[in-house]
Formats: sequence, structure tokens, C-alpha cells
Amino acid sequence: MTSQVLAIGLDGADSELVADYCARGIMPVLAGLREKGQRGALTKQTILSDDALWSSFATALPVGEHGRYHGPAQFFGGDYSTQSFADRRMQAETFWARLSREGRRVAVLDVPKCPLSEGLNGFQLCDWLVHGRDRPVPISSPASFAAQNMARFGAAPLSPCDGYAYGEGAPLHAGFSAEGLGAAIASLVTSLDAKLAASEHYLADGEWDLFLTVFKELHCAGHLLWDHVDPDHPDHNDRVRLGGAAPMEALYQRIDAAIGRLVEQAGADCTVVVFSPHGLTRNFSATGALSTIIQDLGLAWRSATGRLAVRAHWAGQRLSRPDRRAVLALQRRHRLFFPLPYYEGAVAIRFNLIGRDPHGLVQPGAPFDQLKARLTDQLLGLRLVDDGIPVVGEVVDFQALYPGSASDNLPDLLAVWEKGLRCGPIISSGGQRYEPPAVRLRPGGHDGEGWFVVAGPQAGAFPIAAGPIEDFAASIEKLAQ
Repeated sequence: MTSQVLAIGLDGADSELVADYCARGIMPVLAGLREKGQRGALTKQTILSDDALWSSFATALPVGEHGRYHGPAQFFGGDYSTQSFADRRMQAETFWARLSREGRRVAVLDVPKCPLSEGLNGFQLCDWLVHGRDRPVPISSPASFAAQNMARFGAAPLSPCDGYAYGEGAPLHAGFSAEGLGAAIASLVTSLDAKLAASEHYLADGEWDLFLTVFKELHCAGHLLWDHVDPDHPDHNDRVRLGGAAPMEALYQRIDAAIGRLVEQAGADCTVVVFSPHGLTRNFSATGALSTIIQDLGLAWRSATGRLAVRAHWAGQRLSRPDRRAVLALQRRHRLFFPLPYYEGAVAIRFNLIGRDPHGLVQPGAPFDQLKARLTDQLLGLRLVDDGIPVVGEVVDFQALYPGSASDNLPDLLAVWEKGLRCGPIISSGGQRYEPPAVRLRPGGHDGEGWFVVAGPQAGAFPIAAGPIEDFAASIEKLAQ
């Protein structure tokens, strides 16, 4: 088999861990590719979710053009509801669909958070072994491919990331017994080995202009095991071993061996791209508390009358899940602004804008700008009671950073939690005190810039040394043409 481009995605492979493991001989294959090839950084203007980053990779477009900022559920403005993004088919085309239309042969295995491209000259498999499925079962093009793949390589094992309970808008983590930790790691090893076996099988099936496969396991491991690699984490534990090695090291080492097998199979004439859209870090935040604070701010309501109307409408009723969604949508209609689902590192905020939103309350232009500035000042004024440290590191104008044809459902602002700050009682600049509930978050949270390595015959022609992930995806598309 020969391939023009072999692209291997490592979801959540942290750049600092990769550099450390390469230097220490834990990842010799990747170290060799880094030495022989071109290295680069995948930059971003603010803390984008992994959902947004993978969607930008798939489409080679910024967030404002493809419209996905969060997942699996995000805000849709027409009825103020939060719905599964998978139910709203992304209109943007994938870059491998363009390659296929140009006559290139493409194979795409488990790129997460992306649309399914029909009628490919090759195949695409979605939601088999990924971190955070959009759909409950895998789908594919051709449609029969998903079932055939599972018949040969098995269904996905239970993911250790599927068992999170959610509280205060964030995934909670109860910790692992030694037996439970072993089972979680075994699940990741099983999925890694299955992805490698499938990748080797399909890679051998003829000549590909683009062969793209993504491994999820380091993303899950980063959430679960960050306290094992971060000596400053309050739950730090470096005594657990997997086959004589620390569990995170063992998983990175196993991924490195998988890369080596695929690179060898692809052949010397193949250009190899290895990349990760984002890293992880210690997960301290209280964005759930921030959401509550935003809802409680007096200026979040048009009037006290609107607040009472919502309460009266549902008073005394026992609410089903659809009814709770209806309550939330009704509340949003009466608010000048409201929080939206996001991940632990930030709170997304949407304003109820006249002319954009069906029940708009805020005039565009100067009134909108003034309200944004007022809310920004209030958020930046929030501090920990004990030592006066600000809890919000920055407030980002999301729409200004990511304008585009699909920006109507995006947040207006992001309130970014101060990196690495442990939560406690919070006080506003006006003296209002808030007592966030004590919760235990999963040890690792999304953060950090992504990275890439390009090695092989076309490495010197790779057009970027650093840039956003959509430009990186366009560069892969150019290599495969």
C-alpha cells in the first residue's frame, strides 16, 4: 500500500507532556518525526472548546463560518432552546469531501465533532471510538461501512468518560479505587488497540491520497489522570503503575508505538502528519457558580415583572425534562442576557438582541455595547473573599473574534475563569457574597494550544509553521491534492 498523506490525530495530546516524553525516550517514534520534520503550533484566539476546534479542522473554517462552539448540545436562537448539534446538520463542507470531489481517494476514521460527508471516493466513519459522541451509534459513508467495521473490530468499550455525573454545569469526579482505575485504563487500551487494528486494515486496502485516523485515548486520559502527572494537583498520586510505568506515560508510549506501525506501513514515499488540536491542564474552576451569578445579576432581567411571570407560569408544577427545557427557554426570553452551555474553563453569555433574537430586548449599537461593558466590569470585579484574587481572568468578545455567516447562534461573550485558581466564596464589587457549592471536578480540563509535526517528502512544502487549526486543515488538503 502507498499513501500520499497519512494524518494521525491524537485528541487531547498535551504539547508539554509530548515534549517531555519525547525528550525522555518514552515516545521515540514521535521524537524521530519531530527531529526529521517540521514542527508547529496550532494557535487560537481564546479558549475554544474541543468541539469547535475539531469542527474547524473538519471544515477548514473558523467558528463563525461553521457555527459550532460547543457540544453535544448548544444554543439555537429561534426558540431560545439548547439542542443537540448533531440534530442540526452542519452546512459547511469537510475538506475531505472537496478532495473526493476532485477525484482523490480518502479514508477518514473517527474525526470527532464533524459532519458525515456522503458519496465519498473512499469512506468516512463517525462516532465509533471518539471522546464525546454526537450520535448514540456509529454512522458512516457508505452507510453499511459502520456495521461492517464493528462486526470486524467490535463495538466501542464503555468509555471511562461516559460515567461523569454533572453538577453546577460541569462534569464531577468521584475518584477511582485501584480496581476502578485499572478498569478505566484497560478500556482505553482496548479502544486504542481496536483503532490501530482498523487503521492498519484499511490502510492496507489500496492507495489513498489522504488517510486520516484519530485516536481519542489521550483526551480521556487527560481528564482522568491529570492528577497523576501534575505535582501541584491537590490529589497528586504518582505511585500507581501500569505494567511498571506510570499510567499516563504507558498510554502515551502505546500511542507512540501505534504511530510507528502506521508510519512504517504507509511507506517512505508518504508524508506523515501527527497533530493534536488542544491540550489539557489542571481543572480548577467554578464556571457553574459564575453561571448562577450571571443569572442572579439584577440587570439580567428586563424587569421584576418578567421574573415573576416566569415563576407564576410554572408554579407548583412537577416538571419533566422537556418542561424544564421549556422553562429555560421561557426564562431566556425575559432576560437581557443569559449563560449558555460551555465547558469548565469559561461561561458563554448571550444577549437578547433586537433584530437577531425573536424576543429581543437589547437595542443594537450603543445600548448593546454599554450593556456588554457594564457586565464585563461586574464580572472582572468578582473576587475570592479570602484573598481578593479576581476569579475571572478575562472577558472575551466572542462575536468580534469569530464573525461569519454562521455566527447567529454563537455566544456574545466568554467569561474565562482565572487559570489554575481554586474556587471559594466569591464577592462582587458591590459587596454581594456568593457561596459556590463544594464540587470535585475531573482532574484535567481543556486548555493549551495544539501542535503538529509533518515529516516525509512534502514536509518542506507545508505552508504554515503556526496558525489556527482551520489553516492547518487547509494545508493538509493542499498536500493531498
